[in-house]
This record gives sequence, structure tokens and C-alpha cells, in this order.
Amino acid sequence: MTVELHDGDGSLPSLHDTRDLDIYAVYHCMDRTGFQYMPVSQVLLYYPATIAFYHDHGRDLTAVPKWELGWAVTDETTAILDRDPWSFSIRIPLDDAALIVEFDAELNVVDTRRESLE
Repeated sequence: MTVELHDGDGSLPSLHDTRDLDIYAVYHCMDRTGFQYMPVSQVLLYYPATIAFYHDHGRDLTAVPKWELGWAVTDETTAILDRDPWSFSIRIPLDDAALIVEFDAELNVVDTRRESLE
């Protein structure tokens, strides 16, 4: 699977998903016959630091339907840090804290940190 990042300049180029995102990822199957558009934040659904963050708050992230996780299905908590090359951060609020994860253009995590919301 390969991934490409795209600048959102309107709704997604999909007949079924018309979300307006500032940045989105296109995942391609290796044979290039299949693809999927999604917010870049969805990569954090299975990232160990995100799962641990939820666990530390007494919650099982894998048991929460993704449509209930605003940070995963929108770009409302995504901040574009640079466009050339791409870098951005995603803020995951939960209870009285937030997990901030920074990515590079290949969707590699370059930094994680927690902040108090109090």
C-alpha cells in the first residue's frame, strides 16, 4: 500500500465522501486497482501512543466506533505546519488532556506529546 498527501481545496474527489478537508491522504493498493480517501488523522486509530493515551484514561480505543471520534473523521484538530514538504500535527482531546502527534510528508510520526487541558 502506498499513500499520497493532497491539499484539500474543496470536497474530496469522491462521489460518496464529500467532506471538506484541508489535507487528506489517498491510500493505493500496490497493484493500483483500489484506493481510499481519508483524513490523515485516521492513521492514529491504530498508533500505539494513541491506544495508550486512551488506555491511560480508562478507555479502549479499539471499542469506540470511529465515527464517534471527531479527530479521526474530520480535520478539525489537524494543523498544517508546512506544505513543502508536508508536515502537520493532530490534536486528540480526551477528558482533561490532549495527545499531540506531529507527522512528516510520509506520515511518519516525528513527535508525540501530552498536554493538560486544565
